[in-house]
Amino acid sequence: MEQPTWNKHWIVIADRHGDAIVVDDSTAGGVVIGHIGSYRVKIADDLASFFQAMAEAITLEAGTFNYEVYDDEFNPFPEFLNAVSAIALRVLGSDGEAGFMEFFFG
Repeated sequence: MEQPTWNKHWIVIADRHGDAIVVDDSTAGGVVIGHIGSYRVKIADDLASFFQAMAEAITLEAGTFNYEVYDDEFNPFPEFLNAVSAIALRVLGSDGEAGFMEFFFG
């Protein structure tokens, strides 16, 4: 059933705890947007950059931090957040970094 409030150009590519990550197929590179409830945050100008940032962040988590990125209360360690933020800033630019960090760690 079609949802009248859902943009027909938004393609859901992932779900994170009930929040959707969508690609807008009406844009040339596929702008990536995070939907947190009814709130939206732009994550990347294009799908390729989003995948690059995700791949680098996952590699960082596995290789550098050996998956030890949360304290006993499930808060991310500041040094991990800083490293992911640096990746997102380099790959996605300042607006993308802000959206990436808000969606995944906000």
